[in-house]
Amino acid sequence: MEKETCVEQLISYLLDVLPEYRAEAETVPMDAPARRYLLRCLMNVWDPRRKLPEAYFALEQQLLSAETQEKAPVDALALPEKEPGIAL
Repeated sequence: MEKETCVEQLISYLLDVLPEYRAEAETVPMDAPARRYLLRCLMNVWDPRRKLPEAYFALEQQLLSAETQEKAPVDALALPEKEPGIAL
């Protein structure tokens, strides 16, 4: 699934349980960075006592995994060791 579509679906899930933020969310521009920032903000204010469907968590995992892959994490064990006596 395309990241932007995933972000929009996650925003929709969160606004269903956080309707008090709906009007403010409508003012956020539709560009990808702004929408991702909105999602992050909604994630931060979501109270875990407000139930979300399991589909939300599966979609969230999909998005976070895709973002992790994009950032190309480095395997620290694969890095060469620093030579003794060399200042960094």
